[in-house]
Amino acid sequence: MRTACCDGCRKVERNNRALNREVNRIKSWIRRAEKQTAPLSVSGLVVGGLIAVIIVVVVAIGFGAHLENKKQAFIDGSQDSTSTRTDQPESFRQSQEKHKREVKALQDEVERLKAAVSNLKTERGRLVSDRNQLKVKISALQAQTLSIADSSTDLAQAADENQKLVEDNKGLREQVKRLEGRAGEQEAKEGEPKQQRAIAGLAPTPPALPVDRTQTTAQPLETYQDWGLRCLGQESGEQGQCYIYQNLIDPELGRLLGLLIGHSKQGSGLVAVITFSLAVGPQLQKGLELQIDSNKKSREEIKFDRCSTRGCSAQIELSRGLIKQLKAGARLFVSVPLHSSDKPFSFPVSLHGFTKAFDSLESRRAASQN
Repeated sequence: MRTACCDGCRKVERNNRALNREVNRIKSWIRRAEKQTAPLSVSGLVVGGLIAVIIVVVVAIGFGAHLENKKQAFIDGSQDSTSTRTDQPESFRQSQEKHKREVKALQDEVERLKAAVSNLKTERGRLVSDRNQLKVKISALQAQTLSIADSSTDLAQAADENQKLVEDNKGLREQVKRLEGRAGEQEAKEGEPKQQRAIAGLAPTPPALPVDRTQTTAQPLETYQDWGLRCLGQESGEQGQCYIYQNLIDPELGRLLGLLIGHSKQGSGLVAVITFSLAVGPQLQKGLELQIDSNKKSREEIKFDRCSTRGCSAQIELSRGLIKQLKAGARLFVSVPLHSSDKPFSFPVSLHGFTKAFDSLESRRAASQN
């Protein structure tokens, strides 16, 4: 618009200069005419003046028409520039609207991407949680696998040990049978069981208590529930030293444990002699442990003192306090450390009938001393 205005102004200035030159030319022509018509009369001057006025009017009309044309051209130029100015904001607004739409689309895309990123973060957190849970499950499965492997190893070792124990027991049973057969033959020849002589004099050989295979030659004189009473020489009618006893007998292995109680020949003290069959397989260096019922205060530890082909034995002198506890108890537990087990095996010896058997033993001893 400003450029169009400047062009119009320059054109008007050029036209004004042209008109000024034309006016100056007319003035110079009038002055020459005046010089030439100076001697003329008054009428000549009037005529000359009229002609000059007519010329000036004609020039003024022409100049006015020229100015009118210039004005119209200027107005047309102004309208064109105004139209340009009017059109220019419309395109700008369209451009702005387009730009706004593009910006809005970009903002929507950014929001969509933000939502997608948030979803990805949530999904990643869930996957991390699932991965941690899987790690925990894998660790648990690995621990179970190791436990199963250890259990399998333990079972295999236990099976091997069990097989070894079966073989050892088989050999021990055969050995026990041979030894018991020899002992039976020896006792039949001597006519009196060795355990009877052992309790009287506490001989170095272990007292051999009656077993199921030799019961015919060693029957009890009296029976008190789970306890029996025997006396030396009772088969021949003579009654010597007496003792009470109880045997634990296995149907296949025979006697496993024997417990007899009597007075020693050297004094009046009471002695308990415990014998074990070789089939038990005791660890001789560890000895035995006695306990009445669950009373740990009554626990007594004794060592094995002799062994032979018939078995091993240990003896302990019984105090009056221990005899009292035996009378009041229900069971005497004899714990034996075995080669085949880390834990000792506990043999339960019943105390049912012990009081009556012991009182009968004491009565017989008192009668023999009178």
